[in-house]
Amino acid sequence: MAGHGSPLGHAPVLLIVAVALGAGAGLREPPAEFASALPQDSATTAASIVLYPLLTSILTAPPAMSVRGAYWNTRLRSNLRQVADDLDRQIEAVYQRQRQV
Repeated sequence: MAGHGSPLGHAPVLLIVAVALGAGAGLREPPAEFASALPQDSATTAASIVLYPLLTSILTAPPAMSVRGAYWNTRLRSNLRQVADDLDRQIEAVYQRQRQV
């Protein structure tokens, strides 16, 4: 159930951000020490152009999703505590009204 307000609803957005970061890493020039180690044939260069952004996406997505999940857990816990406190106040108000009668 990936509705509004659901942690699962943000997973596609995080994946798009991770892929965009990977694509951005692929568009920029690799570090000099990495570039010098690459063979100059076109097949290996093409493979590195594909693998470098893929590796960046794979390394970026799980931490980003973990941070987002922790945020949602904290938010859910806070909302649940607030609902429980409101319920306690309402129950106490009912008891107070019953004592007055």
